[in-house]
Amino acid sequence: MLAAYTAAPYFVPAAEAFDAATGLPPEPEAQLRLTAEAVMLFHDGVPLPAVIADDEALHAHAAAHFGTGHDTVFDGRPLIMGGVILARPDDGTEQALLFNPALGWLIIANRMHDGQYAWAMHPVHRLGTNPGPAARVLRNYAALNALENWDTPPPIPGQARTSGKSKKNRLPAAQRRQQQLEQAARTPQARAGALLGVRVLSFTAPPHEVAPAAPAPPAGGGSDRAPAQYRDWRRAHWTRNTRVRLLDEHGRPSGPVYGPDAIEGVTFTRRRTRVKGTWINEHLPRAPAGHRSTRWTRSWPGPPRTPTDRAPLSKPSPGACSPTPRPTCALNSR
Repeated sequence: MLAAYTAAPYFVPAAEAFDAATGLPPEPEAQLRLTAEAVMLFHDGVPLPAVIADDEALHAHAAAHFGTGHDTVFDGRPLIMGGVILARPDDGTEQALLFNPALGWLIIANRMHDGQYAWAMHPVHRLGTNPGPAARVLRNYAALNALENWDTPPPIPGQARTSGKSKKNRLPAAQRRQQQLEQAARTPQARAGALLGVRVLSFTAPPHEVAPAAPAPPAGGGSDRAPAQYRDWRRAHWTRNTRVRLLDEHGRPSGPVYGPDAIEGVTFTRRRTRVKGTWINEHLPRAPAGHRSTRWTRSWPGPPRTPTDRAPLSKPSPGACSPTPRPTCALNSR
């Protein structure tokens, strides 16, 4: 719990929550430098079945998530609410604030007998080699923190001013607190769904060009893949060396990204970019219940599994919340 209390808070808005919990992280050897020694990243609840779904079944969960009202998400299933990740000490060395994959915590909310949700922190070990979805989610949180832009939180509103210097004119404590909450509710941070002092994810697609299309296959040849019958969900993922257009001091393109006149470092640069989850062949109908797609598999297979990788979730950290049933052992293995 000490890591959670001392962690810097970061909030992912509702529109990005599904991708944050179901997206694929960069390859394990990626160097991710976090913004603090301990980071708590949280978001709206994403149902556990969607988080542990493989690529073939994720399209059904995406259709349910984006095709229904937000209140239908809270139907009694466990919810992934975020996690706590750690970095190496900020000691000024080359290793300072690099993501530490030894240990992280996943925040899971379970519905209790009285109908209320209670959250607990579940430790996850060996994030760099663990092939389970819990480690995958925490690695993706680390990539979001290290590679994306985050809005700086606004200043906390000051104490509500009294109507006069005399204590007789001073508002009651409850009324002063109400004024402070009203001030807080008007901040951009609160309107985005976060709390005061919390940085909010600000995602803007980089200004890059689409790479030149590959030549069409010859007539009579080409791929032996059958035409798509249904639309599929391609989960969010990270690219390695996407060419990104460089802009001049006036915000205009400095030159081409592809072609003979493209110069790396002058007209374009390369960097990792996040590709949001999206529907492929969206014009096609939804797949029937039970359909499993194999057209857009992007999962990192990970190292060979060992018996310890199949271990169930550890007990929640003591004091994290009221006792919460353990949701499933599927988070630590696939």
